[in-house]
Amino acid sequence: MQTDAHPVLRARRIEAPVVFLIVYALYVIGGSLAWWTINASGLSAVFFPPAGMTVVAFLALPRRDWPVVVAAVVAGEITTGLTVGRFDNMASLLGFSAANFIGPLVGAIVAGRLLHRSPGSRTLPDLGRRRDLIVFTIAAVAIGPFVSSVIGALTAWWQFGSPVTSVGPQWWLGDALGVAVVAPALLAWNATTGPRPWRGPAALILLASVWIGTAITLFATDLPLMFLVLGALIVAGASFDVRTVAVIGIAIAIIVGISLSTDPDGLVVGLAPSTALTTLKLQFLVFAMTAYFVAAETNEAAIATADVKRRLETVEDLQGLLLPPRTMAGQGFRVRGVYDAAIQDVGVGGDWYVVRPTQDGRLVFGVGDIVGHDLKSARAMVAVRSGLILEAAINPEPARLLSKLDGFSQIEPSIRFSTAWIGVFDPDARTLEYACAGHPPPVLVLPDGYRRLDGANSALIGLPQGERCTATVEVPFGSALAMYSDGLVETRDETIDHGLDRFEQAISTHGLEPEGLIEAMLSGRRRDDDTILAVIDLDYAPVGDWDEGDISGDSQSDVEGPWKRTFRGRERRPTPAK
Repeated sequence: MQTDAHPVLRARRIEAPVVFLIVYALYVIGGSLAWWTINASGLSAVFFPPAGMTVVAFLALPRRDWPVVVAAVVAGEITTGLTVGRFDNMASLLGFSAANFIGPLVGAIVAGRLLHRSPGSRTLPDLGRRRDLIVFTIAAVAIGPFVSSVIGALTAWWQFGSPVTSVGPQWWLGDALGVAVVAPALLAWNATTGPRPWRGPAALILLASVWIGTAITLFATDLPLMFLVLGALIVAGASFDVRTVAVIGIAIAIIVGISLSTDPDGLVVGLAPSTALTTLKLQFLVFAMTAYFVAAETNEAAIATADVKRRLETVEDLQGLLLPPRTMAGQGFRVRGVYDAAIQDVGVGGDWYVVRPTQDGRLVFGVGDIVGHDLKSARAMVAVRSGLILEAAINPEPARLLSKLDGFSQIEPSIRFSTAWIGVFDPDARTLEYACAGHPPPVLVLPDGYRRLDGANSALIGLPQGERCTATVEVPFGSALAMYSDGLVETRDETIDHGLDRFEQAISTHGLEPEGLIEAMLSGRRRDDDTILAVIDLDYAPVGDWDEGDISGDSQSDVEGPWKRTFRGRERRPTPAK
């Protein structure tokens, strides 16, 4: 994955003279630091900073600016060579200049090819992604410095007779470490980062500890403990991100450079300074690149976790939309429902209920059970609820609505063999007309007892039969209706009548609170079937105009005709309260 170029480069086209001055100034500064270390220690530099800066310039700038970068590198190399490096051989300076721009250019081109984009397109590698980091390591840290080392070693052999096998590896190691330290420090600000901040007290404490630890290791002890300090890079990668690794890497490089300039013999006791420096550079390179890969791995894991969390929240929100409202109130009625899905990971199944006032003041309600507990049954459940709501607005006669479901089963086979119970309550006549298609009977809770609405029973939805029949009961004032699915009252070791007896006893004990009732009925049982329970207060008198209640999460209310529906905090995993 690639991300857009650094904001400074993306903001506007940088004029060629500005590009030249920036690249030239950075090259001279970095080259001077490297030469200062070489002159002070008599050894090679810890790393060559211009190598990292140059490869970033080729990666970030468009191709039309590449000749400007080349000119700035050549000018910078000649400047540092004549002043700080004390060279007077122009042929060698030109050869070294060629090495120091050809290698980074090759690295940038290879990186572009491997990232499947045009080099210089101002699309930088994202070091917070493993794939981009692998490409960066192969192209910029390995191949580019190798090309530079070959050209530089041949130039040194041609001009000074230096052994290629001696100069080449040191050149490659210095350039590779320069790219590994400097380039990520520039590219890391363009990297994708997870939800772990790179700034803050913890990062500052780690940085201060690295400074102090590196100084103690190099200046105050002769023990070879540098690997402990370099381990802080791994800690930074695992705890923060690539930016923190880049900052700590530069901090270590600065202190090592100062130590090398002041006391080159104290790098590793018992080893020759040149050998000790090579060992330290190899350790530094391995630890730095390992830390970047740890950071990229941790970063991608954090991003993936956050993405999964967002997806789960979206799924849970959609699940909530599939379910009927948990609480709903209107003129003269209130509904409180609980849904307990058999498969909690899905969170919704085939059980359903619906409550809908009509324009003439009656109240239509229904409950049913689609065969199955998966998303297919949930889809069928949504279709059934939506179809019933639309048909109830046309003609809410219970037998007709069941017949409509029979017809719908020919189009949607997944609702065939399902159960349903539909009733219509007329508050003026105080009657409740209902029809049933194989569903367990709802319980009408009367002021002085219970009545099971087990009449007008007919075949399951979709089975061949004649006309659906209806039954009518009178409803005393102050009554309530408890609708449920078979998961509430049916078990493998008891009949439905025994389950209904327990249900009525639970109402006597716990009242008409759905959460308490469902917990009392299902406690200690294996919940392998969807369960739904809806309690409808048929003579509800709220305080004020409407029952607003507590609204948590996203709230929504619809006004249609003489009623208002209020959605309240749908549970994302609709299990009974414990």
